Amino acid sequence: MKYTLRLTEKQCSEINNHLFYDENESAMLGLCGFDSLNEETLILIHKLIPIPHDICERYPDFISWDTSFSEPYLAEAKKKGLTLVKFHCHPGGYKQFSKTDDKSDKDLFDYYNAYFDDNRPVGSFIMLPDKTIFGRIISVDGNFIDVSKIAIIGEEQKYFYSESFEGKLPDYTIRNQQTFGKSTINTLQKIKIGIVGCSGLGSTTILELARIGAGELVLVDMEKIEKENLNRIFGASEKDIGKYKVDFFKEKLESYGLNVKITPIIADVTESIEALEKLSLCDHIFGCTDAYLPRDVINRLCSFYIIGYTDLSIGLSADGKGGIDTIVGWVRYLTPGGSSLFTRQMYDSKDLERESLEKENIEEYNKKLEAKYIKGAQEKSPPVISLNATVSSLGVTDFLDRIHRFKYKSDLGFCIDFCENKIEPEQSYPNCPALIPYVGIGRITPFLNLIGLKQKKAS
Repeated sequence: MKYTLRLTEKQCSEINNHLFYDENESAMLGLCGFDSLNEETLILIHKLIPIPHDICERYPDFISWDTSFSEPYLAEAKKKGLTLVKFHCHPGGYKQFSKTDDKSDKDLFDYYNAYFDDNRPVGSFIMLPDKTIFGRIISVDGNFIDVSKIAIIGEEQKYFYSESFEGKLPDYTIRNQQTFGKSTINTLQKIKIGIVGCSGLGSTTILELARIGAGELVLVDMEKIEKENLNRIFGASEKDIGKYKVDFFKEKLESYGLNVKITPIIADVTESIEALEKLSLCDHIFGCTDAYLPRDVINRLCSFYIIGYTDLSIGLSADGKGGIDTIVGWVRYLTPGGSSLFTRQMYDSKDLERESLEKENIEEYNKKLEAKYIKGAQEKSPPVISLNATVSSLGVTDFLDRIHRFKYKSDLGFCIDFCENKIEPEQSYPNCPALIPYVGIGRITPFLNLIGLKQKKAS
């Protein structure tokens, strides 16, 4: 079993501010969601509990406190299906667990494991002055198991690993290494990226991520290639008509000889918990769909499971006679605990209700549309490959900036106006009050707190 800890950039700063209070060690507890899938367990920081400095015995290389402080949080964790972890600091920068840590962790987590009595993961983490974090799980039999990956997700994404990358980077990434450095390409090789929607915007996104050095891509789409898709899916030909899009890209990328693992999932994210479970293991997700419902579900998933999310979209208003009124493309980056596509006014509750009705009861939808009870039905923009490719490239480049900061100014969203030939930042929007309470909560019932989400098997 591999273990991953995820926390937000804001949570990381909160931990750092409490732990490095002075020259002595300090500690915090983390109330965490968790989920185990495919031999990997995710531990997700939901709430942080500072341990008051005045109840601790504190020195530069030692800290202790009465374990009774944990009792109300253990009770809360057990009641809500969460778990508890510990953070403390090494002010001197000591880069491993000390023998003192070994003893204190065994004593504390023997108590935690006995309290839970159900083998849920409990762990101990250390933060260094440079905000490096490393940690371990303490099993019910008292063994220490390294946490393989720690992901800090915010406007910037940082990843720490228990083992350094020893393998040789693929030769085709040499130019990318020269631009971004081996460390960034190494990160790309290790992280897992999901792409939901594998047609116009998605097809370019998939190919670019594969060629910049991404190590693993999870592709989600339920449709097959049709003749009308040949104008916007790179590499597709008439012989590919009838193939599922995700299978086509797996076959195509494997034929290129790129060092990238492809997981194809034939599913609709608004209907398949299994597809969402597989996406929950991704470190970052690109939303390349042309509907609001899947975007809303992805946004929820990324909040519950602390995942970075890039949403790509294009709006094109044509008169049908060869004339164009407007062409705009959007790249929106979303962070757990921040603004959502809803608070950024991309859609509202009526848009979601309309799409739900269209999916669930098309006859009723058509009746209401004809009777003009439904207003604002979205017309799909005519897909043009050059526009898709431009927006996809901007989105991939923005993602690269999240793991290797190079922009002089970084915005959470921006719009490219093709007619005006300019790029403008998106205005600031409030954090999403509907999602903030669920950041890091992980698996709950119903899944993602969506009562109508169906359990359909993904292929």
